[in-house]
Amino acid sequence: MITFDDAKNGQVKELNCDKDHFFLLARVRTNWENRTIEETAEARRYIGFTILTEKNLSHFPGRVLYGYRSGVDASMIAHIYPCDSNTDCYETDPLKLTDTPEILLDAKDLCKEALQLKAYSQVTIETKATKQQKGIKKGTALTPDAVIAIDEISPDDKLAAKERRLPIVLIHKGQQTVMRVFDAHERAELANPALI
Repeated sequence: MITFDDAKNGQVKELNCDKDHFFLLARVRTNWENRTIEETAEARRYIGFTILTEKNLSHFPGRVLYGYRSGVDASMIAHIYPCDSNTDCYETDPLKLTDTPEILLDAKDLCKEALQLKAYSQVTIETKATKQQKGIKKGTALTPDAVIAIDEISPDDKLAAKERRLPIVLIHKGQQTVMRVFDAHERAELANPALI
C-alpha cells in the first residue's frame, strides 16, 4: 500500500495505475469554494470524500485534489455510497444527510461498486477528529496530507503544495483506468437511489 509518507513536503511521488495498487482518500477543492479548507471544516460538520484506486480515478470536479490520511478514523464516517449521494453539505444530523439508502460496504466493495457504475464513491466524514490520535487532538479540523495530481501537475497543484508545504502524489492513468469528472446534470442522474 502506498502512503503519503513515501513523499516528503515539496517532493513528488509518482504512481502508475498499470503497476501500483492503492486506495487514496481524496477530496476536491471545488471551483466555487472560496473558503480555505479549515474554514470549510469549521462551517460544516460533514464533508464528502472519495476513494481513488488504480482502477478508478473518477471524482467530483474542481481545482485541486487533496489526499487525506492523518486524523481520519472509521468512527468519523457518517455515510458511504458507491456514487454521489447528493449529501446536504450543511446538515448536522447524520440521519438527515441524504435520501439515499444506507448500505454497508467495506472500502474494497465500495470501490468495486463505484467502478461498475463508472462513478466516484462518496464517503461522508465528520470534519473534525472525533477522538485523540497520535499527534492529533480531538476536535482538530481535518487537513490534507498531500496534493494529488493526475497525469500532470497543474499550476494550482504546485501553488497548493507550496502554500501548504505538502508533497504531490502524481498518478499516471493506466490503459484500463476509469476517470470521469461529473458535471451537475450527470451528478443528479447518478444520485438517483434507483441505480443501486
